[in-house]
Amino acid sequence: MALHSTRWLALSYFTYFFSYGIFLPFWSVWLKGLGLTPETIGLLLGVGLVARFLGSLLIAPRVSDPSRLISALRVLALLTLVFALAFWAGTHVAWLMVVMVGFNLFFSPLVPLTDALANTWQKQITLDYGRVRLWGSIAFVIGSALTGTLVSVYDYQAILALLTLGV
Repeated sequence: MALHSTRWLALSYFTYFFSYGIFLPFWSVWLKGLGLTPETIGLLLGVGLVARFLGSLLIAPRVSDPSRLISALRVLALLTLVFALAFWAGTHVAWLMVVMVGFNLFFSPLVPLTDALANTWQKQITLDYGRVRLWGSIAFVIGSALTGTLVSVYDYQAILALLTLGV
C-alpha cells in the first residue's frame, strides 16, 4: 500500500523532528549517563555539529535533480538508522566520535532535501506545506516530552532506545 504524497511527506517530517526532539535536548544527558566527562561530551557534540554543517553543505547540494530526491532521502534515512544502531555497539570515545560524525553527516541533509521535495510537490500537486510541516513541529514536542518522561522512569537508557525507534 502506497502512502499519499502529502502523508508520506508529513511522516517524513514527523520522524525527523521526533528524533531531533530527542537528540537536541537529551543527547548530552545520554553521553553523561555513559560516564563521559563534560569535556568529552563537549568535544563529541562539537564534532557532531561540524558534521551536521558538512552534511548540509556537501551532501544536500549534490541532489539537484528533483526526480532523485525521494531516492536520496531514503538512502540518507537508512544511513542515519545504521549510525543510530551503531551507538549500541560501543561506548569508547573514538567509536562514539566516528558514530557521531556519521549520524550527523547523514541526518542533517534530510530537512533541506525534504523541503526541496515539498517545494517540488507544491508546484506539481495541491500541497498545503504549512499543514504538512506542522507534523514536524508536533513531533518535536512529542519526542521531547516523551523522552523526558521516560528518562525520569528508565534513566538515560531510554534516550538511545527512543532515538533508534524514531529514526
